Amino acid sequence: MLNVSNTESDSDGALRAGADGCLLKDMEPEEIVSQLNRAVQGHIVLSDSASQLIARSLRDEANPKTSDKAGLTARETQILNLVAHGLRNKLIAREPGIVEGTVKIHLKHRLRKLSLRSRVEAVVWAAEHLGQ
Repeated sequence: MLNVSNTESDSDGALRAGADGCLLKDMEPEEIVSQLNRAVQGHIVLSDSASQLIARSLRDEANPKTSDKAGLTARETQILNLVAHGLRNKLIAREPGIVEGTVKIHLKHRLRKLSLRSRVEAVVWAAEHLGQ
């Protein structure tokens, strides 16, 4: 697809619909010809900006928008809320009356379910999706 639009929905939608690539009309003519030749040879071709947009879209898609969609248990949601309030594992364990090791297990499960890599990302997710 040769496109003038540089939006995530256009690039993502075109590829999902079967396009062999997404190039922007503002590319240099020689680069467009080179990329079109690659597409003819069976390669998927993307402009740099389209690559960035699609990568962001995939990353956002990987992160569930609600705790229900993520399959979080009530305990994991409770612990996520406590983490979002800045509590350390030891203090989090006191609230529901569990041991610190159990808190670590809940945190590990929560990170995996939400496709997050760190406690900081979990706090940001909680702020955005749980109203923390």
